[in-house]
Amino acid sequence: MSSISPRPSWKETHRVLLTYPRIRKRYPYSDGDVEDSIERLREASYVISRWPKIEVIKKDPKDDMILACALEVGADYIVSKDDHLKSLGEYRGIKIVSTDEFLRLLRPLQ
Repeated sequence: MSSISPRPSWKETHRVLLTYPRIRKRYPYSDGDVEDSIERLREASYVISRWPKIEVIKKDPKDDMILACALEVGADYIVSKDDHLKSLGEYRGIKIVSTDEFLRLLRPLQ
């Protein structure tokens, strides 16, 4: 399983996970857990430098970049909590699901 990113966002993810009190309070993980997760994400990610220009989500055009990156790498799924993306349900054969839905899909594979 891989993730895609239009640019390396690990530093931002790292900063948010370590410094946002609301997130730290809700999810009891250690600094080491964050470091390990970021490293696994880095190892399993593709960094996309070029993607097709598409215009799909009028209410939030920045979400188009997520769709374009998924198209570029031939993704099967986009896993997101973003309401604009989730409202599509599917885009050009790419299923768009919430994290909870994706975890349910993975359970039979365990």
